Amino acid sequence: MNTPTKQNESTRVGESVRVLEVDLKTGVGSLVAFRSDWRELEQVASWGGSALAWALQVDALRSGREAVFVLAVGAAVRRGVPTAARVTVCGRGAHTGRIAEGAVGGSLGRRLAKVADALVLRGRSPELGHSREAGPSSGPGRVLVVGGQGEVRWEAGLGAASVAEALERLAEVHPDAASLAVGPAAVRGVSFANLAVGAAPPSFVGRGGLGATLAGLGVEAIVVEVGEVEPDASAREWVELLADSPRLRERAAGGSMERAHEASLGEDADGRALGSALAEVGGAAGVGVRGCAGCPTPCGWVFETSGGGRTAGRFNALDSLGRALGLERPAEALEILAACDRVGVDAKEVGAALEVWARGRALGLCEDGPRMGVVEDYTRAIADLGRGAGMGWALAAGAEGLAARLGLAARTARGEAARPRHGVGGALALEVGARGAEPMRTFAFLLEGGVPLVRAQRIVAPLKLSKRGMDPRDGSEKGRLVWWHENFVAGIDSTGFCAFSAAGVLADGVMELEELAGALLERSPGRAAADELLGRGASLCLLAREVSGLEGAVRPRAEELADPWEEYRALRGLDAEGVVLAEVAASVGGAEVLRWDRAEESGSAVTRGGAAAGGRGVVSFTGIGEVGRALGGRVEVELEFPIRLGAALGVLTRGREELRELLFVKEEAIATGMRAGERVDLEDELADGDQVDLVMAVGGG
Repeated sequence: MNTPTKQNESTRVGESVRVLEVDLKTGVGSLVAFRSDWRELEQVASWGGSALAWALQVDALRSGREAVFVLAVGAAVRRGVPTAARVTVCGRGAHTGRIAEGAVGGSLGRRLAKVADALVLRGRSPELGHSREAGPSSGPGRVLVVGGQGEVRWEAGLGAASVAEALERLAEVHPDAASLAVGPAAVRGVSFANLAVGAAPPSFVGRGGLGATLAGLGVEAIVVEVGEVEPDASAREWVELLADSPRLRERAAGGSMERAHEASLGEDADGRALGSALAEVGGAAGVGVRGCAGCPTPCGWVFETSGGGRTAGRFNALDSLGRALGLERPAEALEILAACDRVGVDAKEVGAALEVWARGRALGLCEDGPRMGVVEDYTRAIADLGRGAGMGWALAAGAEGLAARLGLAARTARGEAARPRHGVGGALALEVGARGAEPMRTFAFLLEGGVPLVRAQRIVAPLKLSKRGMDPRDGSEKGRLVWWHENFVAGIDSTGFCAFSAAGVLADGVMELEELAGALLERSPGRAAADELLGRGASLCLLAREVSGLEGAVRPRAEELADPWEEYRALRGLDAEGVVLAEVAASVGGAEVLRWDRAEESGSAVTRGGAAAGGRGVVSFTGIGEVGRALGGRVEVELEFPIRLGAALGVLTRGREELRELLFVKEEAIATGMRAGERVDLEDELADGDQVDLVMAVGGG
């Protein structure tokens, strides 16, 4: 495996954007500066990260070439900023047929940054791409190894029976390196196969079928055999800032499972019970945590499965494999997730496909397929995807393919599995997100996670935001919120910094947007820095529309989205048919791309709760995770009415310093609550007998 078959010497490149291009047909790589016939693409590419990835895709499209497969890193990754370890993976997804993008942590990005700003694969290897009968490959062209000077060489394929085995073999041969690998499902042509990095257990990336795309190019793995970049002088300050965020500390303690508690608060009794069980699964069953390099608040829980293996579980993945499949315990969902991880397939797509198939069997529409709620049936079917044979191979059709076969509907959007998002804003984001639903991963952290209205207003200024805008069921102001969030996350992704960390410090008031933007872009803090970050995101989103299949997309069909769509398209600069306006396209790369003045009139003024009866009474408070532990269970507080939630939190935290450190930052309350399924903001009145669930999470994900 470790016998080199091709090697080349790199050419020196100046301080411009460094691109390591590999011609898969010849196997030869060269380190070059990014050049384009379009000046705006050179400007966008200079930002790095996801911006560089999309600039490369647009340049290929405009030049009449095939889409490229890209691994790109941002400036914050090159500087070694804590929790900025994300590498953007971008290519034409085999499952959707559209350009797809994902981000993954670990040491891969920090190693690649020592060599280049992007690794670009062009063309296709003459080696066989993927095959259902695939076994260990004979000869070169399967494992691409990148050396410290940008030289590349090729090694024989792995023929591994699982993702973990592939990564373990690579780690044995390349002990001081980082690897990105596909699993057996990708080698056998499963269109929704993904990619993995790291080990014990791996992390996964590549919704839309990027694993299948890489395997189809004739590449099983990419190894970067380079040391990591050294953190710069700002590292200590970043660590302290991130550790000051209660939401990030809560996320570290809950491993993102705290989102399950919030999501269940407005549901039925069964939903609340399962949500609470899922929310507590990390503390009860987790055997470890992991996170991006240098992050003081690692947010990934590691679980041990019944077979003795380990898998990493996050809320979104586990929630996709739970109630919809008739499973009652989080441990059962973990078994399904572990089966997906073994063969390397997207858990959300598998969950949606299994649900359709099991429902079809229950309705008598087919005789094969898994039985609803039977874990063993599900795991056997998933294993067949890795073997390329057996009853479970029918899953390779994906959710929409199985739904068409059985005459049923599937939980999909734009060709791939999609979980319902948060209210009207979430539904609009699924329809219009230029980079797909996955890169909107922190949408909408201002609507989710209990961010107070006054804090949200400060973050999105100069946009106006009212109480109606914070109501997920109300369409008011959702167009502007989707536009702002999309710009924000895309701008953050161009730096390589963790979007969840950015959302956490903003939501908690640890940093203002102007400070965050200045620190990440190495600018003086201020409105100019904030606008530059958001402008980068807006430019990136416009370029993404050009190659993502959304250019000219018709308006959303749901009636409730009509008004939010009108506001969104006006801000984004689209005509009535969804085509980018010429004057807006000409502003890509500049501050003019932000069209603040196109927001509609605010839905209403901020209103306060109605007058409550005076006198004394009792309100009870509960929470989960760190908040729940600091409370020590349900706490009843005697209050003098009328009183608002913000003032009540002050009374609640008297003498409870640990709780106060979680609920207040710089003497300002940072959490809201839920009461009988309704949001309670800091300015809302409480009443005698109220029961308030305190909510404090990083929304999205």
